[in-house]
Amino acid sequence: MSNDIRWAKKGGLGDGCVSGVYFAEVHGCHNMNHRRSKQRETILRILRSTKSHPTAEWIYDQTRMEMPSISLGTVYRNLKLLKDSGEILQLDITPSFSRYDGNPENHYHFRCEACDRVYDVDMPIISNIDDEVTQSTGFRVSHHILEFRGICQDCAQAKQVVEPCHPS
Repeated sequence: MSNDIRWAKKGGLGDGCVSGVYFAEVHGCHNMNHRRSKQRETILRILRSTKSHPTAEWIYDQTRMEMPSISLGTVYRNLKLLKDSGEILQLDITPSFSRYDGNPENHYHFRCEACDRVYDVDMPIISNIDDEVTQSTGFRVSHHILEFRGICQDCAQAKQVVEPCHPS
């Protein structure tokens, strides 16, 4: 039953659907188009309006400004649906929490080791690296994720002010 689709008729209209929309529960398949909701559209708009790669809690705080009754659980569920449908990326940069990216296109990231901010890196994807790994290891590579780490410009400048560099 892992790839079965179970249709849940949610009460409402006489035809067993709400506003003429059937809800599908999908197991093991993320290619279904999920019903759009105002909550999901708001979350997506907020996420795409920032380049900061926010946490779910930040997205929740921003969404509550427009929808005060939304719950953190609803934000997490909608982020999962958006991720599963390929509309956003989930970045598991630290083991303690995820960050989210409103740009679903394949691209690289830089994470500052001082402030934990995440930045998009504007450079072409090295597409042949997947084939090279496959050829050299025999692994079947579906994609790669590359994250650069170091100190961002803001933190580097702040560090120079606090700890001036003394040549020896």
